Amino acid sequence: MKHFYLSEASLDITQNQITLDRNDVFQTETQLTAFVSVDAKNQPTDISTVISAVLNSKNSVSDQYIMECNGTTEIVEDRITYQFDYRFVKLIIGETHGLYSSKRNSRVC
Repeated sequence: MKHFYLSEASLDITQNQITLDRNDVFQTETQLTAFVSVDAKNQPTDISTVISAVLNSKNSVSDQYIMECNGTTEIVEDRITYQFDYRFVKLIIGETHGLYSSKRNSRVC
């Protein structure tokens, strides 16, 4: 039996560059973690396909400057857990209407 868990996203906003014409550059960084947990002795036959799909899902997020996903594996008792740490960075140039008001954790799943 497979279980998939997805954490809430955390969003950080930093000012990257200050310009004289007020077209300042801001950077948003979003991080979240996903887990896939399976029985270590009876893994699904398609587990490598599932892991590959979860790793490559970072490419489905558009409009990002950096899209990263790093995976780790941990075995505890009879469960194997694959952890995926996602990081997305976006650059925003110009007006910041509402940018800081959206700085909060948001529900992903």
